[in-house]
Amino acid sequence: MKRKICIIDDSLPTSDYPDFITETNLLDQSILKYLCLKHDSWPEQPLKGLLLELFNNHPSWTISGFLNPDFYFNHVTEEIFSPEVIIFDWDYATTSVATEIHLLKILKTTYSVVGIYTGADKKEEIDAILAEKEFQPYLERIQMVEKGEENSIAKILQVVNSRFESHFAFKFGQELKFNAVKALDSILVDIGEMSFDEFVWTFGHQREDKERLIAINEFIEILSEKFRNNLANATWSQPIFKCSKPSNVNAELVRKLWSYRLYRFPSDDLVRVGDIITKEGGGNDEKFLVISSDCHMNQLWKKNFGSLTLIPLYANSKTSLIFKNKLLTAKNRGDIRKAKASSITNLSGFESLTLITSIPSVNSDGSEEFIDYVAFPRSVFSIDVTKPALDESKIRLQALHYSHLEGFVGLGRLSINEPFRSPLIQYIVNAITGYGVPDYPEELQNSIQIRFDENFTA
Repeated sequence: MKRKICIIDDSLPTSDYPDFITETNLLDQSILKYLCLKHDSWPEQPLKGLLLELFNNHPSWTISGFLNPDFYFNHVTEEIFSPEVIIFDWDYATTSVATEIHLLKILKTTYSVVGIYTGADKKEEIDAILAEKEFQPYLERIQMVEKGEENSIAKILQVVNSRFESHFAFKFGQELKFNAVKALDSILVDIGEMSFDEFVWTFGHQREDKERLIAINEFIEILSEKFRNNLANATWSQPIFKCSKPSNVNAELVRKLWSYRLYRFPSDDLVRVGDIITKEGGGNDEKFLVISSDCHMNQLWKKNFGSLTLIPLYANSKTSLIFKNKLLTAKNRGDIRKAKASSITNLSGFESLTLITSIPSVNSDGSEEFIDYVAFPRSVFSIDVTKPALDESKIRLQALHYSHLEGFVGLGRLSINEPFRSPLIQYIVNAITGYGVPDYPEELQNSIQIRFDENFTA
């Protein structure tokens, strides 16, 4: 599978060929090769030398280009395009914003290694910009390329090749994108056999007397299992990923990636089971988990008589006094400090509680943190939602939306993904309704423990 290099530089001599080169579009490899072979007077000869080095010495790479960053960003909003390497010129005659802002946007939205292509006179200026706080997370992906420097491409590709061996996105990024597109194409072939109206009518919900509709998140949920199966059955260069334990694991990065796996951010107004919401004006110390079923909320006033069921979640933080007081009622501080969550349904030491980890939150300074929340199933409660101003027949078919809720905020909410949501809801229901049973006396517990010790002593 070929890798991709993109060059963003306004010194590419395209203006002499208006008949077959559209300067605002992507310049593909055939155009760049034509310019190298046929065009004599280049504004910058080092750029031509760089391209020739790529064509002559690195044939396994596909090369493309843009005249400025604005054209690149316009292209990626409309096309699937993600090169592993971007050669980024520092100076542009015309561009809409400062060069460093374009650079930061590229670093934030791609996993590419970026070679900053510039003259020696700009090095101090660029070093000062890269020393700023917002560039610090991306420094290992930035390589300075001095114009006219010998073997400049080889130096960048040396960095890139090391990332192919050690970084997951580089090692499997192109393969994952290729297989994902094939998986989606397979699904679209099947869906293509149905008309638009047939699909919506088959999978949609009755909202009004003569219409059905389906929200985009419901559409994605219908496709997700098929997409997962197609992707799993695709041809992969490595069917199993394995490694020995690394010397160091970044705990905050682990939280961030697990947060991606655990949650999604619905963009519509529909209330769903597994949504995590806040009160109006409430802070990060207390949130609420929706546990009413989707089936009931699709016709809330007909099936649930207008009631929505929630359980409270309290942040595991020094400022959450309600949380601290609740736990200290059940356990002493020493026992609480030993608590450990092995999964979303198991908080050791607490039978009726569980912990929902790494919920993302944005601080006032714009930084992101990932907070743990303890769920209290036995503090379950319901709120009665005021009926909307509709005819009674329409109210019975009305789904619950956040615009119907008073005092709770749906904007910016997140929702728990499968395969975590269903086991969590089942755990909560069991914690609320389960039967208690008398404890064994301490003497019997000790005797049981002794027998385990005897029978499993070598």
